[in-house]
Amino acid sequence: VNMEQLMSTVSRLPEVADEFEIVKYLFQQAGREAPEVASKVVLWSEQLSIDPLLIASIIQVQSGFDWSSKSGKPRQLGLFQFYQADGARIAGAASVTWAGPEELLTPGYSLRLGIRYYDSLMREFNDERKATMAMLMSSAELSSYRSRGRAPGDIVSRADAILKFRAALKKRLSE
Repeated sequence: VNMEQLMSTVSRLPEVADEFEIVKYLFQQAGREAPEVASKVVLWSEQLSIDPLLIASIIQVQSGFDWSSKSGKPRQLGLFQFYQADGARIAGAASVTWAGPEELLTPGYSLRLGIRYYDSLMREFNDERKATMAMLMSSAELSSYRSRGRAPGDIVSRADAILKFRAALKKRLSE
């Protein structure tokens, strides 16, 4: 994770009044004019008492707000870069009907799945940092984390970057 690049994104933010404007700006930076998708990030997060800027920060670090993003081996897809092979498990944990891996590339489905999955992890871990780390893990990593309580170093680094980016967005919002 390039923290310098993340902080540069924050410094380029125009004067903003609320979370919606920040999320909309982040989508615009990814070349997506998607105010309706940005509003879903805020609305669906707030409905589950999750900070929309935390969800936006996860998306920024994972996919740069590109909902068609595909990366890695094994294949990771969509806004949250879920492992394709883990989709059905994630959908079950999030109480969302699994619609297949290609649906991870549609913004509405990906957001609903990701936000509800994060909510399930918060209920399990009752700790924002632990839930954020769990959100980034494959099934095997999550199983190991649950039994041993230790996360891989790259997961810890990415989770910490997400939380620092969210803190910077919140600070910018309060200016």
